[in-house]
Amino acid sequence: MHESNPPPNWIVGTCVLLIFILVAIVSSLEKAFAFSMTFGVFAAIIQTKWESRMDWRFWSILSVFACAHLIAVYLIHFPRPQLALAFVPVAMVDGFAMWGLINWIERRFPLAKNGRPGNR
Repeated sequence: MHESNPPPNWIVGTCVLLIFILVAIVSSLEKAFAFSMTFGVFAAIIQTKWESRMDWRFWSILSVFACAHLIAVYLIHFPRPQLALAFVPVAMVDGFAMWGLINWIERRFPLAKNGRPGNR
């Protein structure tokens, strides 16, 4: 795999599956589903914004989102597995909202050639 190419989809899918299994071992299936779904959303954002991975703002924004999502997934209790499945559309909308905000920030505050915020 070359640095300029994102990892193949099967690697990301395998990571999502591993996270599901690990969390299911130490917690419940509902938490495992929520954590793996959250990881999948973040992995999809990183894959679609692969050229932004060298931008410190990209990782700063993702770090804030990741902390908020980890806290939310940890605190939300899913009483039944069927209810956890109802959050799939919410996760997709959440992922699109995060992706859109990252795009907006990159367009609104472009990096200069020296890697600092400014006009290009």
